[in-house]
Amino acid sequence: MLKNLILFTCLATVLSSFSQNKELKNVVLDDLMTETQFSSDNPDKMEMIWYMPSSFWEISMLQDPSMSEKDVQDMVDLTKGYELIAVVQGNIGTFGGITYEPLDKIRSEIEVTYSGEKLQLLETTSYSPDLNSFLSMMKPMLVNMFGPMGENMHFMVFNSEDKDLLPINLTSDNDFKISIEGFSKDLDLPLSSLLMEKKCPVDSKLHSGKWDYCPYHGKKLIKR
Repeated sequence: MLKNLILFTCLATVLSSFSQNKELKNVVLDDLMTETQFSSDNPDKMEMIWYMPSSFWEISMLQDPSMSEKDVQDMVDLTKGYELIAVVQGNIGTFGGITYEPLDKIRSEIEVTYSGEKLQLLETTSYSPDLNSFLSMMKPMLVNMFGPMGENMHFMVFNSEDKDLLPINLTSDNDFKISIEGFSKDLDLPLSSLLMEKKCPVDSKLHSGKWDYCPYHGKKLIKR
């Protein structure tokens, strides 16, 4: 009886520490993009990594009233089992000009690991026709967003032999790292943008769902 009580108490403690996930339709897309776009601080390099999780596309479409449920499901099906990362790399010259790295060089150097497993970079020839078409449609969007940098941004598609490993659980605390030629980023999972905010019991202000205590008052935050 005592053993069962101890087990129940431990389980309750663990479960109570988990944060609540937001409904995808309520996620602020700009906040998600802030947590998944990374730039190098190397003054001699132009380096940017943009991780595009499948939930990014789902959130975008759910918040677009012109999209039907079928449109959303088609996008979910298209990206199922894959992880998409956009990368741009370049060397900044003496007078500010940028010489961008070619796709082959970037592909030879990028590495992605999740939960201790190295993900597999797919050959472009293995993309499905729909995925190829989708990535081609994405290119003008990148050019509109980033200009010349967007023109030189390349898509990398990853998967895993372990079919249970993907999609990456963005509300877990698993290790997730993207690295390329000296520029690496450990994503700080879980992503705050996907979690329900917690409320300070003193002034009722909302803080990141990743936090347990108010950074200003030191009080335990309250789940909403």
